[in-house]
Amino acid sequence: NVRPIHYFLSYTNIDLEKDFTFDGKVAIDLDVKEDNVGQIVINSDEITYSSITVIQNDVSSDVAVTAIAVDKVKQQVTIPLATALKTGSAKLEIAFRGQLNDNLKGFYRSKYKASDGSDAFCGCTQFEACDARLAFPCWDEPAAKATFTLQMEY
Repeated sequence: NVRPIHYFLSYTNIDLEKDFTFDGKVAIDLDVKEDNVGQIVINSDEITYSSITVIQNDVSSDVAVTAIAVDKVKQQVTIPLATALKTGSAKLEIAFRGQLNDNLKGFYRSKYKASDGSDAFCGCTQFEACDARLAFPCWDEPAAKATFTLQMEY
């Protein structure tokens, strides 16, 4: 009932030394395909939500993070909406924290030898189907293609 059109994704506080975490914000331009959409189901795994806002027709509505339903098996989050969406465009804004895992999926860490011989880490991505949800809340199936703008601050 909603489709992503464009993602503006921003990463900050990328910790490649101790806790291997990152903070992120994603603003997703949506195409709402039907009236009375009362919830949004989005793919997400190993993501901690800080804030969620839905905007349509210049009306902004915050969603309590405690109100979301997490389905770990399906790797999805259901976001209940206080005001149902109508057909047309909308924006979903989410602030979150993620983990730089070592599983070669999503936004992950990779170890290498620095020029002085010490171990160091870099951030890498693997966004093939079902992997991007480890890096940010999204629709990461091939049928839900969208464009991206990415900003990173180390």
